[in-house]
Amino acid sequence: MYELTGLPYLHSQELFCLYAFCQPYPHPVFKDLVKKILMACDGLPLSLIVFGALLSVYHDTSDWEAILHRLKLPNDIKDKLKISYDKLSEEEQQIFLDIACFFRGKNKNSAIAVWNGSSWQGSLGFKNLQLKCLVKVDNQDVIHMHDHLRDLGREIAETQSPRRLWRATGNISDWLHQQSSVSPQPFKHLK
Repeated sequence: MYELTGLPYLHSQELFCLYAFCQPYPHPVFKDLVKKILMACDGLPLSLIVFGALLSVYHDTSDWEAILHRLKLPNDIKDKLKISYDKLSEEEQQIFLDIACFFRGKNKNSAIAVWNGSSWQGSLGFKNLQLKCLVKVDNQDVIHMHDHLRDLGREIAETQSPRRLWRATGNISDWLHQQSSVSPQPFKHLK
């Protein structure tokens, strides 16, 4: 069995700095903090990209230190990635969860139309998720999200109320019965 390892230190630094500073090396004031962040990300490209994008908007070392402190606490990658989720606005968090549960692999414009129909700033929220490297769009406008981010979003969605009905394997009829006092009617097959 082959054990997958993270990127070497110099490649990790280049990748992280391209997203954090728009250049392949750290700003001198942040050099020591970058080293600590690289250690916390352990060479994982997704973490390096997501945290580089997250930290790119912070220009004070105290903000970086606060985020670095949160990075050191959890050992699990999902816990680390959740820091970026927690920094989103409430509306952006809902859009992120919708993508994780429904819109991954779907057309971007269709998803934005749904969010705009919910009186959200769908286009702006989606663009912010792209800028933070939480989602990508291919040349055919199909939404893509890394499996780790999708799993994180689905775990968060499972704990929220009201819950999203996204599991194709779940029995929606039973769930509806548990959530209301009205007995569900059997689903009829459409022809």
